[in-house]
Amino acid sequence: ISSEGNQNGLKVCAMERGEKTECLPLTDESPKLTTKSLLLRYITFEQDSGSSTISDIKLVTAQTGVFDNDGNCVDDNASKVGNNRCVCDASFVAMPSLKQDKRLTKLDACRSCVDTDKCSYDGGFCKDEVQDCYDNNCEENICKPGILSIEKDGGTTMNAIFDGPFGGFNTTNQNGGTVARDSSIKLFGNLQTLYEFPESIKVNKNTKLQFAYPIDGDKVHLCLFLAKDGDNHARDEVRCKEISKASVEIEVGKEMFLSRKVEVNYIGFKHETTFAQQRARTAELANLRFNEIQSTPQVQGGRCVDPNANIITGQDCQCSLGFVASNGGRILEEFDTCVPCLEPCRYDGDTCNYDRDCFTGRCGNDKSCVAGSFEITIVSDNSVSGATFDAASKPLLSLGGVLVDESGTTTMFGNTTKYFTISPPVMVNRSSKITVDAEAEDSFLTLEVCLYDDYSPLHCQTNCHTLNNFGLFRQLPVDELLNSRETQITRIAFKQHYFGSADIQIGASFTNVRVTDGTEAEDILRG
Repeated sequence: ISSEGNQNGLKVCAMERGEKTECLPLTDESPKLTTKSLLLRYITFEQDSGSSTISDIKLVTAQTGVFDNDGNCVDDNASKVGNNRCVCDASFVAMPSLKQDKRLTKLDACRSCVDTDKCSYDGGFCKDEVQDCYDNNCEENICKPGILSIEKDGGTTMNAIFDGPFGGFNTTNQNGGTVARDSSIKLFGNLQTLYEFPESIKVNKNTKLQFAYPIDGDKVHLCLFLAKDGDNHARDEVRCKEISKASVEIEVGKEMFLSRKVEVNYIGFKHETTFAQQRARTAELANLRFNEIQSTPQVQGGRCVDPNANIITGQDCQCSLGFVASNGGRILEEFDTCVPCLEPCRYDGDTCNYDRDCFTGRCGNDKSCVAGSFEITIVSDNSVSGATFDAASKPLLSLGGVLVDESGTTTMFGNTTKYFTISPPVMVNRSSKITVDAEAEDSFLTLEVCLYDDYSPLHCQTNCHTLNNFGLFRQLPVDELLNSRETQITRIAFKQHYFGSADIQIGASFTNVRVTDGTEAEDILRG
């Protein structure tokens, strides 16, 4: 280069990615452009003051050898292979080699994979003869993925196997991940990569996942899945949790599965960056370990540990109304937590997808909330008949509903009509008595109890009796409702009409349906 003028501090700078690699003084005595090998994209000139004229720019690269006088590779990031080759180490590739591989020629230098798009990552394409994988692990034109070892309780380890990208991301030379020999996983650029466990990992509310996070990426998520294509789950559960240097432990049972007992089969990693050269943004995780704390009792000091549960019989805790046990139902088992039912919470017989859709915490195989049942006591001989929810009363759109709890208490909500089938049917006549205990905390409602035999059309209003007041032993006029017939009651229904300000409010509740046989009274009447 030729320069003249009264310049002060004239320098020439070599640039690779729009960033200054280094700047050297510019003199007429054969100045060096750079002290190391690089892929030159720009040169810039700088001076502190004065003016200068620069001309006759020529670029000349001197021939240098691959080996030094001792026969070792000149490049610090290369290793000798055989007697006549130097090959770039893992995570480096020979540049600016026209062959685009790891073998050094006289004009090459080993460049980091982060600085070039000539490296492939786990699962990516490679060439057997040139070894252009990040970790020098090319087999049958595929960069052989590393084994992700994860520790479990008791010090045992398991090896998770690479299963490819997920979520629509593809492994490319711009983005990718690799598992190193120490089982740390490195993520380059935007990607999502998935690994399958050799056997399911049982997760409950006490399960934690611990890890080291030596290199903090831009935005990194750790993901756990039950199935390869993800799994259907409630809207407030998560399958991917963002991590940071400050969060090297995740309570996966509580935070990702809301205390459900599940079997996890896949672990995934997501890395997102908006940086222009994506692969230059790197994250690394290491020392992954699942840890489980021993279970704790649900009752301590005579009270439920869970703030959303109340003690019922013995040592059992039952979730409050609007909460359900994380593993189904309302009674807390060993690894349960009370979690909110999914709004709008649904009643007995309503359509559902998850246990948490239902007030009772049970969604059946028919995709309806499992309905409770109650007993009807026959006073004369202390026998009982069961009253089970009748699917014929299942509404298309419910503005209310009914819940039958474990004790058989039937509670009404909002405006609703619910039918129950009686089995075995209960024989009655005009002298029979039927009583029910009814309670209501709100005066803005009317309540009817209906009795049906096989001759009574459903929804027939003459089979219903309005309760004008509530309390114990509310008696139903059996003779009026069934036209004084001697017959078998096959159904009982409860109807509630609510006139309050809200569409759905807790209304009346029923317990202790009792039937007094009228046979003896009929014999007396007939003489």
